[in-house]
Amino acid sequence: MSEKQQRRLIAVSNRLPIAVDRDDQGQWQLTAGAGGLVTALAPVLKHHRGMWIGWPGCGEEAPLDSLLEGFAAGRVIPLRPFLCLRRRCGSTTRGFPT
Repeated sequence: MSEKQQRRLIAVSNRLPIAVDRDDQGQWQLTAGAGGLVTALAPVLKHHRGMWIGWPGCGEEAPLDSLLEGFAAGRVIPLRPFLCLRRRCGSTTRGFPT
């Protein structure tokens, strides 16, 4: 299959390969995940022009657009967050959608 005909790979999971939280000064920060799934999928997604869709691990209060924009600079795999709010997704277990 030629590069023009190559299909795009999309990973959909319950979490994006990032952590969104506040630092000691209360500022929002985003850090890359380093788990096995991230390590295994990153080169495959890069090769297949992929993207990763999932929950970012935070609610509406985090400035996701600006955090992801800064994080994406220099990275090849686009991240697309899905905000899973209680009113939309029901209950959570330890902050994760169930």
